[in-house]
Amino acid sequence: MKTVRRKAALAGPVLLLALGSAPSYASEAPSAQQTCYGQAFSYQSTPGGDGYSYTDWYEVLGACDDINIKTNHSRYVQVCGTTWCGDWKAAYEGKWTVIHGNSEPNAWYHVRFRGENASTGWIAD
Repeated sequence: MKTVRRKAALAGPVLLLALGSAPSYASEAPSAQQTCYGQAFSYQSTPGGDGYSYTDWYEVLGACDDINIKTNHSRYVQVCGTTWCGDWKAAYEGKWTVIHGNSEPNAWYHVRFRGENASTGWIAD
């Protein structure tokens, strides 16, 4: 079963409005990177019992041209679609990493991690 879990990233803008101040760049158009990462959502993988851990299935929103991940611990990751898996990529703790290029909006995917330890972090697609 495929699930889509998205969380709105509104805490920062709401807090700024509540405080009555906004950064000086607030009136400027956001860059593509800001728009992409601004749509990021948190994930937590689950051990699969086969030496890997997996995220839920997600549907590409299309805010980014790629699927990007920011892990809370350095891991090797792989993006898998319904009939394919990409190459393994090194994702370093706290840094955005492109793990699948040229993603297509509305395509389904999940992320696989080497090792059964759960992984947490952020995904932007």
